[in-house]
Amino acid sequence: MSVLDVGLGNKPTTPNETAEKIMEYEKHYHDIVKNYLPEIQAINKLLQNLRDEENAFWDKFPEIEKAMKNDDVLSKEIKQEWLKEYRNSMTESFAMSKKLIEHYRISNVEEFKRKLENEKVVFYIGFDATADSLHVGHFLQLMVINRMIKAGHTP
Repeated sequence: MSVLDVGLGNKPTTPNETAEKIMEYEKHYHDIVKNYLPEIQAINKLLQNLRDEENAFWDKFPEIEKAMKNDDVLSKEIKQEWLKEYRNSMTESFAMSKKLIEHYRISNVEEFKRKLENEKVVFYIGFDATADSLHVGHFLQLMVINRMIKAGHTP
């Protein structure tokens, strides 16, 4: 049974009990995020390193072009072809690296979603969401309801 599986007959009877259930759900969500935090940070670091490497390469590329143009051994056509192939190879290499990192990120996001989806719950909120007496204080609970519904849980 999940932390929010209040079931029939177990509905919170006070606003404090409702708030406690919402806080339990939020804690569960944050615990899962905390468990994946090192991987989230590692993926972000990989992407940042790749962007830095790519930027450094393209910043340096004009120097490579200049050095090739100043070379007297190769013909102009061979230099142009070599630079074109080098540019294309590096572009493909960076794109492939991005795809690999994205695949790794998507795999982890899917695993994260599976963990959240494994615990479907029925939840109860302690007020009438259509009442005229709603005020800003109900907004937090409405936001949590929205998040829980989007995650596939049942109000």
